[in-house]
Amino acid sequence: MGDRTVGILSYDHSPPVPGACGSGLNRAIICIWVVLVMACFGVLMSYGQRAGEIGTPCSASDAGIGIDGERFTLVMSIHPKCACSDSSMYELERLVERCNGGVRCVFVVYEPDGQPMGWYQDERRVLLARFPNARVLSDRDGLLASRLGAVTSGSTVLYSPSGAAVFWGGITPRRAHAGDNLGSDSIAALVCGLPPVRKQTLVFGCPITDLGAHGLLGSCGIEQNALAVAGSEERTQ
Repeated sequence: MGDRTVGILSYDHSPPVPGACGSGLNRAIICIWVVLVMACFGVLMSYGQRAGEIGTPCSASDAGIGIDGERFTLVMSIHPKCACSDSSMYELERLVERCNGGVRCVFVVYEPDGQPMGWYQDERRVLLARFPNARVLSDRDGLLASRLGAVTSGSTVLYSPSGAAVFWGGITPRRAHAGDNLGSDSIAALVCGLPPVRKQTLVFGCPITDLGAHGLLGSCGIEQNALAVAGSEERTQ
């Protein structure tokens, strides 16, 4: 017999069921994987909704930005190595189409002190390919961005033909994500002669000067790392 009873205790001497231990281990691995994935997406949601700092821009003349006297001028300050900036570029492409030639684009591109001039030439070529009529200004150590109130990559200022700042903020709904947003809607309304939805919006991106020469050291780097962890965990299953 397989069982021997002493008092109220029963001892089972039957052989173990094949695979029973393995099944328990697999369940534990799956549970750990689910927890890790949920934690990674929690990090993404938290950082994705965290807005960056923004200041108040000066006039176009004080900033030294040349203004088109016949149409609006949109000035965007970016760190060329920041992964969040690509979402701002995509939204700007959509915005330019909506404005139907009513806005001229100027990019203020951060260039850290100590780096050779033109260290972002690859990114510059991409910018000009996507916005062939845009003007690209190198911003040594972020001095011009600070006059524009741009602390966060993706900060945008819209100047009227007279040189007054009529809107400033961001044009993405969250960090590193494109989509409909109040910033783009406000700029499009102003260019069309309508009241803006907002005069100022939140900016979702990384601090321009804190990213240094390589980028991906701020919150966008954390987002990229979280995505990588989630992806690697999924591939192991």
